[in-house]
Amino acid sequence: MIGVLPDQTSEMQRSNILMRQLLSFGTSLSAEQDFNRLIEKIVHAAKSLCHADAGILYLQKDLEKTSDTLDCAIVQIDSLQINVNLLQNPHPRPAHAPVQLTAIGEKFQSLVAEVALTQTLLEIPNLDQYDATAWGCDRQLDQDYGYRSVSCLVVPLKSSDEQLLGVLKLINATHPETGEIIPFDATVYEIMQWFSARTGNTLHDHQLLQNQANWAKADQELQIGHKIQLDFLPETLPQVEGWEIAARFYPARDVAGDFYDAFLMGHGRIGIVIADVCDKGVGAALFMSLFRSMLRILAQQNYSLGLLDVLTETPSKSRKTPQDKRSRLPSIGTQALKNAIERTNNYIADTHFRTNMFATIFFGVLDPATGKLIYINGGHESPFICDATGKIKERLTKTGPAVGIFPNADFQIEMAQLDPGDILLGYTDGVPDACDPQRQRYTEQRLCKLVESAAMPSATELIDRIDHSVHAHIADTAPFDDITLIAVRREPESPSPKDG
Repeated sequence: MIGVLPDQTSEMQRSNILMRQLLSFGTSLSAEQDFNRLIEKIVHAAKSLCHADAGILYLQKDLEKTSDTLDCAIVQIDSLQINVNLLQNPHPRPAHAPVQLTAIGEKFQSLVAEVALTQTLLEIPNLDQYDATAWGCDRQLDQDYGYRSVSCLVVPLKSSDEQLLGVLKLINATHPETGEIIPFDATVYEIMQWFSARTGNTLHDHQLLQNQANWAKADQELQIGHKIQLDFLPETLPQVEGWEIAARFYPARDVAGDFYDAFLMGHGRIGIVIADVCDKGVGAALFMSLFRSMLRILAQQNYSLGLLDVLTETPSKSRKTPQDKRSRLPSIGTQALKNAIERTNNYIADTHFRTNMFATIFFGVLDPATGKLIYINGGHESPFICDATGKIKERLTKTGPAVGIFPNADFQIEMAQLDPGDILLGYTDGVPDACDPQRQRYTEQRLCKLVESAAMPSATELIDRIDHSVHAHIADTAPFDDITLIAVRREPESPSPKDG
């Protein structure tokens, strides 16, 4: 049986006492700078005002998003000497589970859900006499801690603009002298409305500051990630006599999944890479660095020329016998190319298959002395080779699947020839997929038409022209995907001097 608080003082005097305590608590809460100490103080202050034995604070996880749950943040039970801050030390108890803010018909899933959805205080003198079907999940606290909840006061915490920040649940008001469990009386009920308003504003200010601090930290980390990612792109491109290499990179976000590379390999060969990791953001950026590092490291290892026989075990898709392929593929750079793609593919597919991350990759190995280009196109957009007049004379189509999907995938090596005046152009799908304000794509057809509209005297000028055209198409639209371009031009042969 629960007790009744005797009328030892007038309600007015008691209200004045509680109001002075409330003002004192309000000053203390406003001065608190640490968020975790603040929420602990809120529960402690509410229990002190109400002479409650237990208090539980539930909070919205994010002020910027509407959530259908409240997270349990603080559990304090004085009689059991329990003070758990779940933001600092999560405890996997059922009583700490998030509260679902839902109702079935006219019945709410919990007392906390009822108060959160109606945003009004709820006082229950004796839970044993209350409809248990409406608050069954609230008994989890009793089951987990061996406790007995009797009287209950549930208070919504709102900001001045009526935004719900959380719910405070106070349990078992006690007689200040006898310790007997009593109902929460009318005076306390009124004081807690003032407490709700004062605490709600303080909590709102702190949560905004906390969000701002989190945003600043996240932005700083993104900037660091952006800088690190830029370091993975080549600071300078190889300068080889008779050749020009140019590239352009526009990430859609601070970090990106696209990358390009151009680097010197053994025997004067040049590795040319352009790739697009699936997805966007931080995850894609992490895999971009992994793909790029593995390709470069594996491609720059030295291999015995005898290993070239491995390449001739499977006939090419394009009507060539193994003997044909052996005779036409160069002996230098071929094994490095095949090894780099295949080992990268197998590592990603075997080790990181749970992430479902992969990349489309074009990897070519250029012999500057002859203009021969051996390449693997792993599911990437087909690069162009344009002649000296600007006409597209060849597309370097796919020779295998995207890299990182299937272990032991088959990647064929093909060969192309860059003659004097030719330009090799590689790009990612961010170019044809770039959209204008009306969501119209730039398209590959427009890119081809631009490339063939006039001969370009340099790789840089071709990149500049495409760059200007794509960004004119995008206008003020925020880019949806990363945009990456790379071009390799073989300079025309100088005319031979006439005989005198």
